[in-house]
Amino acid sequence: MKQVLVIALMVISSFNIYGQEALDTLYFVDGKIEAVQLTGLTDESVQYNYYGEGIPISTPKNRLEKVITRSGREIVFENTSKKKTVFSAEDWNNVEITNVESEVEGLIRIANVSGKAKGGSTLSSLEKLQNRAMTKMRMQAAFLGSDVIFMLNQTNTDAKFGAYMSSTPSSTLSGTAYSVKKVNPFNVVNGKYKLQKVYRLRPNEYELKKIPHTSYIQEITIDKNNFIKDEDYYAVHIDSKIPDSNNIMYLLKVSDDELVFLVIDRSKQSKIKYYNLHFSKK
Repeated sequence: MKQVLVIALMVISSFNIYGQEALDTLYFVDGKIEAVQLTGLTDESVQYNYYGEGIPISTPKNRLEKVITRSGREIVFENTSKKKTVFSAEDWNNVEITNVESEVEGLIRIANVSGKAKGGSTLSSLEKLQNRAMTKMRMQAAFLGSDVIFMLNQTNTDAKFGAYMSSTPSSTLSGTAYSVKKVNPFNVVNGKYKLQKVYRLRPNEYELKKIPHTSYIQEITIDKNNFIKDEDYYAVHIDSKIPDSNNIMYLLKVSDDELVFLVIDRSKQSKIKYYNLHFSKK
């Protein structure tokens, strides 16, 4: 009797293992990977449920990079999601700005960004100030590795003239920065990297500034297994020699011979400085 019971349990177990192996895999644009059972595919969405649950779920295609079916067929959704074009501050010109909410659906929300520019005199051009504020906001997004800004508010103030008091024109913009894809350490090549260049963005700077890098950590040793998930980034705990950074470096870019990290300096005066550190493989 016991032998029959053992055989029955082994058969049930084998069916469960087979059922779990025969699953489809969803690859989301935010880096998440899910093993599911596909139940449908339309022009706009993918339908599925989780193994053993049977609860129907529908996900828009623009949240997915691809699907690999249980038979091994790969379905890539190239036309339903934006391509990642911003990996560091150097790519700030690629940052898109939109006021259409559907264009950021399925993207990864990173942070609120803003730009403000004030004229030096009452004769300052409001159009130039607006462009300056826009540039500042796009640079801030690029330092964070964000591809798209969803515009929230835009306030332009004309110059005011008076007998006793006048004010200069100004432009203030704000929005939310989104990333198309989370950069993960899967393709990082382990080993030593040497610091090559550093970019910095301070609150009152309006242009991309490359700064001397001798004051910062000159060499790092990277092991991809040491990265941890920190909110919307993968990070490593390394002292970059940047004050008030909590010794955290966020991964922005991975290539065969280069790694780029974001470091945020949050001072006690609440003045945030952004740094991008570029390292090359030794």
